[in-house]
Amino acid sequence: MPDLLVIKLVTGENIIGIVEDNGSMEKYDEEYDVIFIRNPMQILKQYDSANCQHHMSLIEWIPETDDILIPIPKNMIMTVTTPTQIIMDVYNDLTSELFIEQIDTKDQKKEYQLRLLKEYNPTKEEMQ
Repeated sequence: MPDLLVIKLVTGENIIGIVEDNGSMEKYDEEYDVIFIRNPMQILKQYDSANCQHHMSLIEWIPETDDILIPIPKNMIMTVTTPTQIIMDVYNDLTSELFIEQIDTKDQKKEYQLRLLKEYNPTKEEMQ
């Protein structure tokens, strides 16, 4: 069963996605030394100094593509961790099959993601 993981890249980006067992892409994995991430999203963190609050959002990692399975070279990965339950819940809401089936265009998808993210405002304890 694939794992939902947070991947910290050497670029400093934090990516969340489902690490796939490559199956038919095994040769590609061996030849290029990559892992495959399904529906990767970038985790953005911001601090609102006026309100002393942390905000987090998930956005499409590579919005310029419709590909849902993205190879990441292993030498670009700094570490891999398990996400918190809150992050898993938000990710699953954003990438659920129902969500994919109901939304036809990328603009509608982004509008829906922004609405969900506005509703989600974690406390400092939830962010840790």
